[in-house]
Amino acid sequence: MEEDLWYMQQQSRVLQDFRLSIRGLWDDAAAKRINLHLLDQHEIDDEEMVQGFVEQHQNLNECTVRRLATMEEVVKAGEISQKVNEFIEHTTEEVERAYQFYQQYRTFLAEAKGLLPEIDELVNLANSVGKGAPPYEP
Repeated sequence: MEEDLWYMQQQSRVLQDFRLSIRGLWDDAAAKRINLHLLDQHEIDDEEMVQGFVEQHQNLNECTVRRLATMEEVVKAGEISQKVNEFIEHTTEEVERAYQFYQQYRTFLAEAKGLLPEIDELVNLANSVGKGAPPYEP
């Protein structure tokens, strides 16, 4: 692209330099009419065309830089996404494990509550037996 742009600028410059070099030699009514209707307009169009190509080249370079930066960000986002997925998997496993512990706690609690009447009965029995016994002295 840079070579094409340079070549186009050179061609334009050569044409305009040639026009300047023959301006004094070619100065009749036909030359004025050709310059007015064709070559002057060509010079204006040529300048606009070259400027358009220069801007297009700059924009393409900027797009390339931005595309590369975007690709780097895509790679970073992919890495972060992978880490987030790993964290989610780990957290899911931890939640499942916590739920299993909770279920085990409920089982143990139910068993303990089921033993409370028996424990109360044994404590009452021990208290009633101990009322008639002499105090313990070491």
